[in-house]
Amino acid sequence: MKTYSLFILITLFSVITEARTWQKIDIPGAHCGNGQVYSVYLDRKDDDKLLIEFMGGGACWSEGTCYGSSPLTRLSPLPGDPQTTVMAQEKPGNPWQEHSALFFPYCTGDVFAGTHEAHYKPGATLYHTGATNIAAAFAYLNQQRVIDFKNLSDLTVWGWSAGAIGALLHTETMRPYLVASTRKTIIADSPGLHFGKNFWKKFTPALTQDYLAQFAKIGLIASVDDGFIAPLMGPVFAKLSDWNIGIMQSTKDMVMSMVFGNITPESHRALVLGPSGIAMIAAPFPNVKTWIADVVTHTFLQRDQTATVKDMKGETAWDFALRVYGIKKNPVISHGVFQDLKKTIRVSVIQ
Repeated sequence: MKTYSLFILITLFSVITEARTWQKIDIPGAHCGNGQVYSVYLDRKDDDKLLIEFMGGGACWSEGTCYGSSPLTRLSPLPGDPQTTVMAQEKPGNPWQEHSALFFPYCTGDVFAGTHEAHYKPGATLYHTGATNIAAAFAYLNQQRVIDFKNLSDLTVWGWSAGAIGALLHTETMRPYLVASTRKTIIADSPGLHFGKNFWKKFTPALTQDYLAQFAKIGLIASVDDGFIAPLMGPVFAKLSDWNIGIMQSTKDMVMSMVFGNITPESHRALVLGPSGIAMIAAPFPNVKTWIADVVTHTFLQRDQTATVKDMKGETAWDFALRVYGIKKNPVISHGVFQDLKKTIRVSVIQ
């Protein structure tokens, strides 16, 4: 487990930055896992265009995974400003460089889905309050007129790893603050979704209840008998019909398979490329695009190096993000993706 934990830390925090100017905003009543105040970060630019990022960083569910020698997540506030990931970089060719940016740190170990306090270690309270933190943050930012959500013309929400799950979950949290005319885009970078049969057995009843309840709010009705969530995403995509959606996933994602999914990378690949994998489930929905890379990499849009990784159709992660947003750099790739991907998947499974 120590090897995998080191892999996560290297993956999640080795980020090439082109920094923004962040304003730290404390959210009243919100807490990181260790009880310290939860804060969000805002870089104000164009007031009617907003880029929201949900930070990733593992998860925990026990004394060992939360407090052990190699914990699987962080439970404390950021030590400084957020590291600026590829999506928020201020450089030519980035359509989001002039957007205001709102950054949600991750420090509760619950993929932004928790609503309860846990006691895994004697004398320590762990605040699995990721869901209540985000709800409180939107309410506070709106009430204090920090962000005028109803006047946004363009909103892009993206998250990576645990943050990819959080970004999808909190589309429902955002709904009351948005108007129909806002152009809405969501990019979920490596949310997993293809977990093993025993995926749910590791969690406490309270944490499982939180996950199932938050999933249900977006139309995902999961069962604790199976961690294969991708086949259940159809109602989610239907509920989010007013969003442009991009889902990114590698076939042999080491983190989402071995560390959290209770499954081997090879078995994970078979699920991703199978008839109920996320590409096939998303195909009937015109507002949803998928990007499947046949690699072990976990997350792609954090760093310049991984943003150049190509999927099974030859499209880079960065070009996919642009295409989801509506910028087509390669008309060949953007045409007939589903039919070509079906052929690619069929050959890959046979091999």
